[in-house]
Amino acid sequence: MVESTAPVRQDRALRGALLMMAGMAVMTVMDTIAKLVVEADYHPLQILAIRGWLVLPILVFWAHRTGGLASLKTKRPKAMIARGLVGFLAPLAFFSALKFVPLADAVVIFFAAPIMMTALSMPVLKERVGPQRWAAVLLGFIGVAIAMQATGEGAAPAEGQAEDGFAAFAVMLLLIGTTAYAVLSVMGRLLSDTESTFKLVFYFNLGVTLPSTALAPLVWTPLTQEVFVGIALIAVFALVGHLLMTGAFTAAPVSVVAPFEYTALIWAVLAGYLVWGDAPTPQVWLGAMLIVGCGLFITYRETRRRRR
Repeated sequence: MVESTAPVRQDRALRGALLMMAGMAVMTVMDTIAKLVVEADYHPLQILAIRGWLVLPILVFWAHRTGGLASLKTKRPKAMIARGLVGFLAPLAFFSALKFVPLADAVVIFFAAPIMMTALSMPVLKERVGPQRWAAVLLGFIGVAIAMQATGEGAAPAEGQAEDGFAAFAVMLLLIGTTAYAVLSVMGRLLSDTESTFKLVFYFNLGVTLPSTALAPLVWTPLTQEVFVGIALIAVFALVGHLLMTGAFTAAPVSVVAPFEYTALIWAVLAGYLVWGDAPTPQVWLGAMLIVGCGLFITYRETRRRRR
């Protein structure tokens, strides 16, 4: 019996790992295009609004085909709305920061989200966090501080803006985006007992689209054909990336799949070098090592806790 199931388990683990690596590659392509668009002086609000107009109809059509529009009805509308607003801050802040900092630097700091989720799990989810995981959280935040210092030094100030103030602003945007993503994930875990994954995805996109649509006219810039195609590709890659990541977690356990999320750093470094000629500083690599190491340790401890 063991001999017959082991290959299947190995195949599923390999499938999950490959799907996650592919998902990270696709999401990195999306971030690369987003950075190019914001560097062309198109505001992230405009990008998020157009992306939402492209994504939401697809989700509505999918809901209609699979379970009818009634399947979108939520049991906790206020909580879903609140989660949507938090979700709006995450890509807004991250895309805004991409205009000013290297892609790999931004990805390194964004890796702090799982560490923040662990820190939030005790007061919000009432989960027990042992001293070893708290130590990993602390070391992870030290890694974030190291990476942020390097990012602040490497950021280029906008015209007429003080260098120190600009660096602090760029780092603040990354922290806001990372924190918002961590809160978004924790709220998703809170809501998952009554709401389906599809509802969480739909209302997240709705929460991003509505406020960005309301605010986009304030910063609207006429679109060129190339920019519209770029934003359309952002929408496509976002959907494909999320599908690949969901498939990865469906195919294999979290303990197998989660470590491969960190391959995003490889793709980000490669994209940054090929497109902009950026290379992470030693400080960024040191911060990345601490963040990734602590993230892997937290995943390992979380897996052991769930098995017990």
